[in-house]
Amino acid sequence: MAAPACLHFLLVPDAGAARRLRRELASAGARTGVLVGVWSELVKLALDNAMLSLPAGDWNAACHRALAAHHNAFWAGSYANAPGETCTVVCNQYLELLQSTKPSAPFAPLVTAELGGRGGTHLADLARLHQSLDGALPDSLMGMQALLRTPHEQTLRRLQLYCNLALSNLNVWQIHLVEHINKGSSELHDPDLQAALDAIVLPPDGMRVDEGSLAFLQRDLYHLPQQKFERDNTIQWLAVRDFYEEAEVAAGMVQSMMAEDTTLTPADIGILVPNRLEYVLALRDAFNLANLPLSG
Repeated sequence: MAAPACLHFLLVPDAGAARRLRRELASAGARTGVLVGVWSELVKLALDNAMLSLPAGDWNAACHRALAAHHNAFWAGSYANAPGETCTVVCNQYLELLQSTKPSAPFAPLVTAELGGRGGTHLADLARLHQSLDGALPDSLMGMQALLRTPHEQTLRRLQLYCNLALSNLNVWQIHLVEHINKGSSELHDPDLQAALDAIVLPPDGMRVDEGSLAFLQRDLYHLPQQKFERDNTIQWLAVRDFYEEAEVAAGMVQSMMAEDTTLTPADIGILVPNRLEYVLALRDAFNLANLPLSG
């Protein structure tokens, strides 16, 4: 079978969303040339499609050299005592700012930005760091930069990218790359694929709430609302002492819910917690004392 002349790539934020969307597409009927994946998979596919290989680079070493060159910068004291940790924090902050500017003029608006106080000092130091890095980038941004410089005529196949900004929170560099990729194949846009991607932003059937604060949160989580919404008891915020009390309150709420609605079972109730060992232990103890089964 010949390879499809155009690839359709549906961008999702994580593996869970990818599995859900693949299942929905498969249920709708057979297709060829349709891929679902996260950002890193998109960049790899686009690089292979453009027959690009990245030059060897050492972003970590470049960062250390640039940080060490500025003895009076705000990070100097921390870097002298903990170079590895300081390098990670400062360079991650630098990259966040870098990706808020256009890839055609990286960091340029921030070099001349006027900001007073400590923030202004820190920004000036980061501008000097940018100059010392002399164009060095981590592999992920090098790949994006190479793709932005590649004409569509040099690719093996045309690539049409689908994204939903409410689902994927893209920075300025990512938005520019999406626009660049789609310029070469905009006439191949498939509305049915876009609709399938847009649909997974909505809560699954059976979990959708039509009214109240929870419905408002589900509907407008990624949008700035035009007016304030009155809170009701579909969403609650509770102040607790620590994770032990969090677990105890959660167990008490489950007990109350099951007492009020006898049709509920423990399997109908889900609890989202941070992926940390102390929560596992606290939940296990609290739910055992409450005589409630717990799994996951």
